[in-house]
Amino acid sequence: MCYNHRAAIIRALTEPMQPAEMKRRLRYLDSDIRISANNIRDTIRLFLQKELVQKVFVKKKAHPRYELTELGAKFQGLLSRAEVPLRFN
Repeated sequence: MCYNHRAAIIRALTEPMQPAEMKRRLRYLDSDIRISANNIRDTIRLFLQKELVQKVFVKKKAHPRYELTELGAKFQGLLSRAEVPLRFN
């Protein structure tokens, strides 16, 4: 799992999603990214261990969705600020 995949998944998680939904969103945001739903599942397991995401169970749905925790949201903010180029007067 490369850094680019992990960073892209954190950026894409804006609401509770399943791995397949994350893949579709990633392909929409960046058409050049090459990532499978299985890679996303593996990354989500890592994020669960590091407490960056949490499971969300929705009624009448068999599989859980995942959303960012408070710590994950902080990482998302750091990533978004790191992408903005610095401007000097």
